[in-house]
Amino acid sequence: MSKTIADWHKEHCPFVFRRCRQMLRNTQDAEDATQEVFLRLVKSERRGMELDEKTNEEGLLWIYATNVCLTFIRDNKKKQGNDVSLFEEGIPADGNEFERLEAKMFLQSVIEQESEETRLYCYMYFFDKMKYREIAETVGKSKSWIQRKVKKFERDTRRRFEETMK
Repeated sequence: MSKTIADWHKEHCPFVFRRCRQMLRNTQDAEDATQEVFLRLVKSERRGMELDEKTNEEGLLWIYATNVCLTFIRDNKKKQGNDVSLFEEGIPADGNEFERLEAKMFLQSVIEQESEETRLYCYMYFFDKMKYREIAETVGKSKSWIQRKVKKFERDTRRRFEETMK
């Protein structure tokens, strides 16, 4: 490894913390998640993961931070039992409470059926406003793969919604 973990931490900790704070919306949880990201980096290094000058450092840390935050959100959801999901921010605040609850329940059922990988791509696309190319570069997949996953999610969600409305 050309850089030590301490070098990575010193250089990228603010970036990782911002990402975690953006997703978790809680400073304490973001601090915990940031620590977990760097712990995972240490574990990866111990398992023999090669990190050299060709490594996209911010891309790798972005993926680690996003996955750690998704795990925090999932674990928190299990503990609380009533947290719909990180996607609920897409539900408009206007309208009556019953319609919001109905929309949350529908969205929850759709999101739960998707893989963690698809949820990650959709979060990056819809909420981080990243382009398919940017997501592909970040996660190490092709642009067409990401686009196909997101479009399939949109089609499936639209179809499920239409079936629900019948």
